[in-house]
Amino acid sequence: MTPEMLEHWGRTARACDGFRWPPGMRDTYRDRTLVLDRPPNEWEFPPDFSDPATLGCLEALLVEGYRGAIVLTKGNGWWSIETDREGGYWDNDDTGSYIEGCVLALKELDR
Repeated sequence: MTPEMLEHWGRTARACDGFRWPPGMRDTYRDRTLVLDRPPNEWEFPPDFSDPATLGCLEALLVEGYRGAIVLTKGNGWWSIETDREGGYWDNDDTGSYIEGCVLALKELDR
């Protein structure tokens, strides 16, 4: 994934209502890693999803938001995300990357 796409998905995730900066998440500016929980608006830069710990923090937000009812499946060149939560079922069968799928699932929590 290009740096521009990583930044795009980072900014998209940061704009979601369900987004917050859990400890261990890194931003794209000077590789700052969050040690203490802070309000999401304190840092203007997007999360750095090229960092495995930051990607793990995104996964934790999804598990929390969907109360564990989320399935991510990797196919040959595609990812599928399925969720089940109170108020409905959501499925996206054709995302271009794992990061894209996770961010779209986080965005879906806003509905």
